[in-house]
Amino acid sequence: MIAHLLFWADNQFRLEKHVNDRGITQAKALRQIEKSMGKSPNNRTVTSLPSCMTHVWDWFVALLPSYGAKLPTSGGWRQDVAALFGIDPKPWEIQALVSLSVLWNNNQS
Repeated sequence: MIAHLLFWADNQFRLEKHVNDRGITQAKALRQIEKSMGKSPNNRTVTSLPSCMTHVWDWFVALLPSYGAKLPTSGGWRQDVAALFGIDPKPWEIQALVSLSVLWNNNQS
């Protein structure tokens, strides 16, 4: 399941990248191309995020702005999820958050 989350997240990160200096994102450019062509130019099929993983994505998105450029270690994720949501995350959830952090950092460059 974590692999599916990472594949889905990678697509989300790519879609939010800017394609020019006017703030046009990849997602907006693809929508315009699709509108012009009548079909999607994107060959990459991405299914929706499984419902059993949405809470991990929600935690990531909620906590990400507070970290800035320095994302936490697994212990930091555990503490922050517990503090913000009142939940002690399971080890696989922490691993998913750490993996999302790495993927997010890789997509920032």
